[in-house]
Amino acid sequence: MNIHPHLAFEGEEAATILGLTAACLGAAVLPKTTEHQYFPVADYTCERTIALAQLKNYERSPAAERFKQFAVEYYNGRTDA
Repeated sequence: MNIHPHLAFEGEEAATILGLTAACLGAAVLPKTTEHQYFPVADYTCERTIALAQLKNYERSPAAERFKQFAVEYYNGRTDA
């Protein structure tokens, strides 16, 4: 795929991005979960690196430990990763 878009805006809120697109100010790439027309992007993989970190010699709270266990189990069980 040889596409080199000029990125003028990058946003976090889908509603804002969709509003700019609806005003004909460009195109948007959003997850398929939005209820708008979408076009699949063939032969292209989107990836994101997710990391957990903690201070050396610092004990995690019980809640932080449960979150770590959940995250490790969840992402180790993914088949689409």
